[in-house]
Amino acid sequence: MMQTEISNGRKSQSSEEALRFSELKWQQLAESAPDYIISIGRDGKILFLNRPITTQSIDDVIGRDATDFVGPEQAPIMLKALKKVFTTAQSTEYEILSKNSKSEPAWYSTRVAPFIVDGKVISATLITRDISERKKMEEELKRVKENLELIVKERTSKIEETLSKFKATLESTADGILVIDLNRRALTYNQKLLQMWNVKPEDMVNYRSGTLITAIKDQLKDTDDFLKKTENIYAHPYDKSADVLEFKDGRLFERYSQPQWLNSEVVGRVWSFRDVTEQRNAEAERDRLLKNEHQARIDAEKSVKMRDDFLAMASHELRTPLTPLKMYLDWFKREVRKITPEVLPKADVLKQALDHTDREATKLIHLTDDLLDVSRITAGRLVLNKEPMDLVELVLKAQQLNLENSNRRDCTISLETDGPVNGIWDYNRIEQVFNCLLSNATKYGTGKPVYISVKKENNRAVLRIEDKGIGIAPEDQEKIFQRFERATSIKNFDGLGLGLFISREVVLAHGGTISVKSEIEKGSTFTVSLPIELS
Repeated sequence: MMQTEISNGRKSQSSEEALRFSELKWQQLAESAPDYIISIGRDGKILFLNRPITTQSIDDVIGRDATDFVGPEQAPIMLKALKKVFTTAQSTEYEILSKNSKSEPAWYSTRVAPFIVDGKVISATLITRDISERKKMEEELKRVKENLELIVKERTSKIEETLSKFKATLESTADGILVIDLNRRALTYNQKLLQMWNVKPEDMVNYRSGTLITAIKDQLKDTDDFLKKTENIYAHPYDKSADVLEFKDGRLFERYSQPQWLNSEVVGRVWSFRDVTEQRNAEAERDRLLKNEHQARIDAEKSVKMRDDFLAMASHELRTPLTPLKMYLDWFKREVRKITPEVLPKADVLKQALDHTDREATKLIHLTDDLLDVSRITAGRLVLNKEPMDLVELVLKAQQLNLENSNRRDCTISLETDGPVNGIWDYNRIEQVFNCLLSNATKYGTGKPVYISVKKENNRAVLRIEDKGIGIAPEDQEKIFQRFERATSIKNFDGLGLGLFISREVVLAHGGTISVKSEIEKGSTFTVSLPIELS
């Protein structure tokens, strides 16, 4: 009996020692674990703690309510988990934001497991792990994900915008566009292509099977040539090509083709078709008109030459009898002036008639001289006989010779000068220019004053003649210096339109310039600028 008791006592002592050893081993494992291990009783008190969770020691924490060490926001979460474990005997997990042993904010993940003895949950074991770094990584991943999603969204939007622009460009072009891959499948095309070739979208879907080729080849004049050239282009994928397709209905298409590149590799081919029917017809019409215009120019040049030859001959033939006629008129006028009314009652009428005849003869001589000058200028035979002269003296003499004409047109003439303006010019030709400008000033400014200025400006002789007449329209101010050109109707003012042409050629031959400034109903100012040559 006693031996049995001693034996039982020894077994009990051995069991207690084993239990203590087991508890010590578990405690050592718990203390060495990287996670927080907390045992909480059914009353919510802390039974065990493997390491401090606050600045307080483990002994100060043992026996205290677990909710004392979590914030008011986290306490309900922990209590809910403990209630589930004690009620259902099933494990659960939760995450909370709390503070670590340094009182710094930290995220913790806690797994709560029941401790069951004899089928009853007597405590709950909380294994808590600091997941702050993981949360940071998750936040970083979340931020990266959001950024990537934003980038993808932006890129997608840009791609959609680019595709929209590409589509709009494709549809707005006047050319028919077709893009195919290496297997000759239609990747994209525009409506213009369908309209030009009179094909349907389903023909494009079946492009590889030859439906499109069948649909379009019957429209062409030379089908075999079209197919041969097409196959030749496919046989040389790196080459560009251009040719013209002729249709049975008379249309003409320019066909262009070039490889489509992607990362230095050919991935397909781009075809473009341009309807040049109207352009080619216009070019043909242009060529026809140019040919006709060229022939017309040749004919016109022949006509002009014939006219110039005729004018040269006619003016020469007219000038021959006019010279003696003028001499006889001058002699007749001198003789008639000797006759008194007593001898011939109509002597005054005869004198007026002779004066009028003399003026008309002089005018005819001037016209003839102008025609002869035009012939010389056209033939390049205008010769200058330069000599030293005073431009002011020339103007005074010429003005005096034109006095009768000026008085008849009721024009007062005033001259402004600073003194002699000497140079070497052709006296007769410069006088001819002055007479033309003065005659025009009195003719188109009848009854109004004429202002003449002769001055030396920047080593050039400058002659200005200003009238207050009818003026010249802007569009006519360059034209009046051409042959047979006039700014007024011949019904109102006589003349052949040669004076200013001859004047310009004479001035240019001297190395000078002639120009005009004018306003309608305000008058005109002609300016002649001549270089001064003293030797």
